[in-house]
Amino acid sequence: MKANKLIKAIFILFLSLTLILILILSGEIFFRIKKPYALAPVEYNRNEIWHWSKNLNYISKCEEGTQIHVRTDWFGFRNYGKTIKKPKNVIRIVVIGDSYTEGLGYSDNQVFTSLLEQNLAGLNPHNCKIEVLGASSPAWSTEQEWRCLLNEAKWFEPDYVLLMVCPNDIREAYCKKFVELTSWGEAKFNKINFNDSRIFYWKLAAHSYLYQFLQAKVFHTDFGTFPFLFAHYKFNFGKEDSTNWDRPMYLKSAFPELTNARKLFFTLVDEMHHECNKNKVKFTVSLVPMVMEFDSTMVKDTALQSGLVSDMISYHCDTAHIDYVNLYKRFKADNDPTTFFLKSDQHFNAKGHITTAQGLAEYYKEIIK
Repeated sequence: MKANKLIKAIFILFLSLTLILILILSGEIFFRIKKPYALAPVEYNRNEIWHWSKNLNYISKCEEGTQIHVRTDWFGFRNYGKTIKKPKNVIRIVVIGDSYTEGLGYSDNQVFTSLLEQNLAGLNPHNCKIEVLGASSPAWSTEQEWRCLLNEAKWFEPDYVLLMVCPNDIREAYCKKFVELTSWGEAKFNKINFNDSRIFYWKLAAHSYLYQFLQAKVFHTDFGTFPFLFAHYKFNFGKEDSTNWDRPMYLKSAFPELTNARKLFFTLVDEMHHECNKNKVKFTVSLVPMVMEFDSTMVKDTALQSGLVSDMISYHCDTAHIDYVNLYKRFKADNDPTTFFLKSDQHFNAKGHITTAQGLAEYYKEIIK
């Protein structure tokens, strides 16, 4: 009698779990077809904390109104169609950066990494083809880019590595506290501030349409979004930047936190340089100019200096024997550099990507012979 009750209980439990599983699968299939809520754009990654979404493939419109096709690879990078393992007779340049390098506002063949490869197509050093790969994600800063160099970027077997710095990388690397300087000046990674349940929900948000519906309508959470990251990590100093987070980067007179942020940044650059030297990879640095350096911002705000960040990085690279590609000078030489940027979010527009690629191509044509 007891055995029959036990069997009946197990059967009911099995049936209940099966029904729940069927409901979950049915819900997932329904929301995958209807897609009222998109998957979270930011995926959790144990190495770089986050990546942009993997295996994206969608058609949209850019700010200028033309149709664009955005695709990402298994890493969430803009290298669709290229192999992870380097083919024979290929020289690879890997560009590590943030949203400016990812270039999500434009098609694969319009972002500056792809345009750089096109500009170098005429070179044939040692009968080798030159291939340019991007390794980037929106809201990354230098410490995450360092981790990318130590992890994912190694899979691409680069011959050349270009660190594409954005001025806000200096601020964010310091403020997020993923990595800090020890008392003896060494960069040390801190433990990631996410428990297992948060990571689980974050992964669900990036892969389950049903969960995205529940997150929006039932749980009212925002796992896998930039507001979620901003709520858990500090991205700005909280002083001298109440209306413009990038303003402190151009201050002629630095406050202590900014000075420490610069020290951390240059330590991270040196670590990346050391890692590349260790693996016999040529390391180069360049900087994304900002639209605020060319509009009226720094005319009205005399506490700021246009080109300051570029000058500081150039000086450090010179003393550390690191090549520096000065895109600020190239942009400034144009009649109106503000035309290189999108009006909506100040990232590169099509002209900005073209000009960046041209400046980088001039450099690589000189060193790759």
